[in-house]
Amino acid sequence: MWKIVFIMIIKIHYNFPFQDSELFSRFDSLNMKFIGNWPFSRSYAVSYDSLRKLLFLGSGCGVYILDVSDPSNIQKISEKIHARSFVRGLFYDHSNKRLYIANGEGVEIWDINDFQNPFKLGKYRTQRYTWNVYISENYAYLANGNSGFYIIDVSDPSNPYEVGNCDLPGTIMDVFVSGDYAYVTALDAGLRVINISNPSSPYETGYCETSGWAYSLYVCGDYAYIADDGAGGCIINISIPFNPYEVGHYEIPGHTWDVHIGGSYAYLANGNRGIRIIDISNPYNPYEIGYCDTPGKATGIYVLGNYVYVADDWAGLRIIDVSNPFNPHEIGSCHISNFAFDVYVLGNYAYVAADQTGLHIINVSNPFNPYEVGHYDTPGGAYGVYVCGGYAYVADYGSGLRIIDISNPSTPYEIGHYDTPDYVFDVYLLGNYAYLATSFGLRMIDVSNPFNPYEIGYYDTPDLARNVYVSGNYTYVANCWAGMQIYSYILLNVEENKKEKPLFSVFFGRDCIFLTSSSGSFRDLIISEITGRSIYTNKQPFKSSNYKINLKLRKGLYFYHFKMDSKNKSSKIIIF
Repeated sequence: MWKIVFIMIIKIHYNFPFQDSELFSRFDSLNMKFIGNWPFSRSYAVSYDSLRKLLFLGSGCGVYILDVSDPSNIQKISEKIHARSFVRGLFYDHSNKRLYIANGEGVEIWDINDFQNPFKLGKYRTQRYTWNVYISENYAYLANGNSGFYIIDVSDPSNPYEVGNCDLPGTIMDVFVSGDYAYVTALDAGLRVINISNPSSPYETGYCETSGWAYSLYVCGDYAYIADDGAGGCIINISIPFNPYEVGHYEIPGHTWDVHIGGSYAYLANGNRGIRIIDISNPYNPYEIGYCDTPGKATGIYVLGNYVYVADDWAGLRIIDVSNPFNPHEIGSCHISNFAFDVYVLGNYAYVAADQTGLHIINVSNPFNPYEVGHYDTPGGAYGVYVCGGYAYVADYGSGLRIIDISNPSTPYEIGHYDTPDYVFDVYLLGNYAYLATSFGLRMIDVSNPFNPYEIGYYDTPDLARNVYVSGNYTYVANCWAGMQIYSYILLNVEENKKEKPLFSVFFGRDCIFLTSSSGSFRDLIISEITGRSIYTNKQPFKSSNYKINLKLRKGLYFYHFKMDSKNKSSKIIIF
């Protein structure tokens, strides 16, 4: 079974510090709201600024900005372009320094005047999906996947039509036009060169195979810059169109399966490339400072003190010394009878989720010589584990959340469970809540009674949610190809202060509500259901202490939020 994870950050609002009604009127799923992301993953797209020698490398749901002034020594300079969906293609307009991002659902437009601080200008949703497009004079050149290469007349943008096409090997992913040639990427068929001197009759003149799968490209002078999937970025000499050849490449990290935060660092389980250590002291500009390769596939990770504990797939549990984060190294290991997918460490024990053999408990009091002391076989496939208050919470793939009593590490046993409609890959505990990363997205489970857990919120993420981590006000979620996403749970910890005088007296009519304020004027009133859905919004100031709302409510619990004296307030309405 596969477990692929990327980092995500999720913010939890405890005191509703919203600026306006958008916090409640614009969210996507039950009680959860998108905040932001750190979305980097495999590279599918590339574009180039020839004036400033910048390479834009589309990676997952984001874009790296690279300095390629020396093709043999490429340097990363920015990771601040974050999209909401997979970056499928890039087109850079030199005239206004804008980057157009084709991400499956449409196009995002970014301002790159300050390449260290790019910002998004807007988004346009397309009606028909293509992998990428290049505009030259009156023609649009389309990379149309398995359908091949198409030339569209766009002299009248309101009435474009096809003028020519060319059937090519592979799956056509991207296109760039220079002079009489169109250069297209074709996945495993590499780079293809098309003669377009006659737009109605294009034909192939040359090709160059690449080490990865060629997804996207940018051409400048004698070079084509290729986003080559797992192989990173490569540079191909195209000075002779019928005989192109590779001259250099830039390697990027592999799949990120898990993440753990320790101090100012994020520790990533990076699959076949071991662990990566990322400095997150500035969460808006994280960067790598060290790494350590492992013998297996690093799929789970936990940090405690100076040690990183790695669930290393077939290679079991690995223990890495990270006292010097710039030079981490392995000091101990323990064999597991199945694939080790995740690990949690508490005290002298490491709790390993090991797929079909369930939960394994390892004594790590001596990190140089760890050994197994207990085991519990869960009904599904144990993918993730979190330990708190004498219980191990196991993300059990097709069997939902399992809660295991581990008070005696040698004889663990199950006391409760919650079945989900999807596959569960990871779990994190914060207070009385379990956050589940699932195939449908992020779920929030109330486990205040571990014998009877139940769901209170969810968020449908853009891809599989494979890992989740909560630290302070932030939750880090790995979202496969969508990288890292940021959300908030809207209704968490909204409680009335019973010691204070109520801010409103509430009276209900047949089709209306009468509110009487005891504290003067207020504004930005929002009333929401328990699910978090906004049912009433009024941003205008209310100078009168008495007013009427024409709104009919069913029986149940509602929340109202507003500003009074420049402060955000929240409270409840209960209709019996």
